[in-house]
Amino acid sequence: MPNYSWVIDILNDEKNINTIENKELFLKSDVLKIIRESYPKITDDRIVFANIQSMCLTKDPTKIRIRSDKFLRWVKNFNFDCMLVSIAKHFGKKYYYIFLGKSFEEYCFSDYSSNSFLNFHFEDLFPVNGWKENYGIKIKTVSNRRKEKSKYFYYVSEDALKSTDDINKLKDFCERFIKQIPLEPYPKIVYKALEIAPGIRKKVFDLFPNRCICSVDENICINKDSINWDSFEKNPSLTSLHLHHFIPREHFRNMYNVKKLNTEIINSYLNLVPLCPSCHNIIHKGNDLQKMMIINKIFEVQKKLNIHNDFLDYLKNNEKYIKMTIEKIIAFYLKRHK
Repeated sequence: MPNYSWVIDILNDEKNINTIENKELFLKSDVLKIIRESYPKITDDRIVFANIQSMCLTKDPTKIRIRSDKFLRWVKNFNFDCMLVSIAKHFGKKYYYIFLGKSFEEYCFSDYSSNSFLNFHFEDLFPVNGWKENYGIKIKTVSNRRKEKSKYFYYVSEDALKSTDDINKLKDFCERFIKQIPLEPYPKIVYKALEIAPGIRKKVFDLFPNRCICSVDENICINKDSINWDSFEKNPSLTSLHLHHFIPREHFRNMYNVKKLNTEIINSYLNLVPLCPSCHNIIHKGNDLQKMMIINKIFEVQKKLNIHNDFLDYLKNNEKYIKMTIEKIIAFYLKRHK
């Protein structure tokens, strides 16, 4: 097993540096002062601090994360006037890792995985040779179909701004988000998540009395008894039940740019299916047999509720936009992740 002791030492040091005293120093720093000159809406109560942690300390400490449920809950609910800060020491210098809520305006939150932390490789935040003069605007990318896509942006700053260049780089970072100027040369092509309106969510949950559409079938839904339906009735957002787009959002994103995404069609109650985490994972990542079990169950329940013909009408009436038939929907699922 590789010797990760140096990584662990740095992470342990990072825990010690995220003290109340250092957080208070940040709130009084020139760094925050410059950010607020461009972005006065970020008040002290809209700033959260979080440690840099290892995701797997025993096997591979180089997989690290910055976790803040509060920050990502804000941005997921479109409250972008906020900021996440982590403080770390590297080669004897103190650095601020700054994440503006505005950077997540086009972030695609997953419907079937955790969104509570930002993950990195150790060298993303702790370069082997130190930051030297290479701090400033940084980008988190994700590989998709052999292309690098921008996921979100963040800023690395020394605790003390030592030159006019440092100040100008930080101002540029803030101004770009306020004025919505693209951060070239990185393409912002990850679209904003298609948020489902509360009224539509309620309509779907009211329509399917068994909640997870597969919960009537013990051979499919292994989580039949794992969801607390009493809590669900009081507040559906507190459960792990997911709303799945039967014609996937990926299909629409592949065809249209963000300005042509028709949320009324995409988020129609006829295109939404309630699934528990297990069934949701199967329809996305299962084998062909497992996927067909879920798809057939969806059609079966639609027919029991007398909405299958409504779904077919939905496909026909929006044919020019959706460009999908039942056969094409099935083919789309069966060819995914192969």
